[in-house]
Amino acid sequence: MIISFRTSWLIQHKNLAFFVVILFFGLAGGSTRAEWVAYNDNFRGTGDSTAVNATGWTIHNNDSSHSTGRLKNFETASEAGMPTVTFTMGNAGLRVSSGGAGDNPSPGTEAYEIFNNIVDFGTNVVYYSDPGWWVEIEFTGLDPAKQYSFVGTAIRSSNYPNRISLFTITGAVSYVNNSSDGIVERSENESKLIAGDNSITGFVIRWDEIVPSAGGSFKIRAEATPESDDGKAYPFGGFMLEELGKAGNRSPEVDAGDYDSLTWPNNSLQLSPVIEDDDPCDVGILTMEWTQLSGPGTVIFEPSDEIADPCAIFSEPGDYELWLQVWDELDQVGSGTVLITVLLPLLGDFNADNKVNWRDVVIFAAQWLDPQGSPANLNARDSVNMADFAILAENWHVGEGAILVINELLARNDLGITDPQGQRDDWIEIYN
Repeated sequence: MIISFRTSWLIQHKNLAFFVVILFFGLAGGSTRAEWVAYNDNFRGTGDSTAVNATGWTIHNNDSSHSTGRLKNFETASEAGMPTVTFTMGNAGLRVSSGGAGDNPSPGTEAYEIFNNIVDFGTNVVYYSDPGWWVEIEFTGLDPAKQYSFVGTAIRSSNYPNRISLFTITGAVSYVNNSSDGIVERSENESKLIAGDNSITGFVIRWDEIVPSAGGSFKIRAEATPESDDGKAYPFGGFMLEELGKAGNRSPEVDAGDYDSLTWPNNSLQLSPVIEDDDPCDVGILTMEWTQLSGPGTVIFEPSDEIADPCAIFSEPGDYELWLQVWDELDQVGSGTVLITVLLPLLGDFNADNKVNWRDVVIFAAQWLDPQGSPANLNARDSVNMADFAILAENWHVGEGAILVINELLARNDLGITDPQGQRDDWIEIYN
């Protein structure tokens, strides 16, 4: 179970239990969180309606040049970070039907719920060749720290009750066989399916909670069962692979948060980290501690540094780095850091827009000659006077970017010094 915490908990000291307000994120029965899902059509026939974001890797007697490649994230169509699938067939090979031997699953069936409008099984199918045929689908580039679900099905449009397909998973550390209840037979690592008229029943072959090998791989093999009619049976017509987050009891994942800068004298900030913990035993135990790593002053966490969302109070302006550590019930720790900046105020910026301009002059003028303690009393002496205006002037147009300033203006030209021609010019002096 993935548990995500975002502020507001009642938590006791480390190694003690606490009660939390929790938000559950889930997929596949609510037990895990989907990272991505990919689909593959094992035979893309001309004019089929398979979704564009589904891949078409395959192998058969007519095509061995598209047997390996990356899967696509179905939601984004991206191959970035996706695993590679490789099809391998035995020496007996695999044939391709003609005349539309496939079919799509009926509404309400498991296969329909998973593949409808994504993989089109309704054209032709890849099928058996000589006795002893087999095909393997290998997935590589998986994360051994995560879990996966594999779902596949095979559909033949006619009824062939004696053609039984055997599907076997190998190379994975662990898995759970959740294939449809109506299939011929299933054990931990094997499932038997009749593809004939499976459009009606819509059964699927499914393994969940697959933990791949340390190298990040596993395989699914298809072949005819020994009792199958003269070695005749059908491999998968398409499959889905889903990555479902980390396997086992992992340490908490901690994001200490992302915060805007403070401007002094505003020196307090409500912290709001994001903490995720798989909590497979549903014990609901997390403990945590905030620590100041650096900064020019001190940081006080109110009401405690052992809750997720304290209010951080900074003693003076500057850059502060804070560290949040979170322990689960096994004392596994996750941590995250965050940098928080407390800015010195911009003197003369009375409307807090990080600029000093005419809007601030209007506010300053309204407080002219106000006594000491007024916001416009920038030097904290006497009343608001020209000394304070001089401070404002020093920061004039800070934050405005490049700007032209009129430095001098001759508004009357009938007095003053004449030019060599005996004339008095109009002029403006610009200061940049």
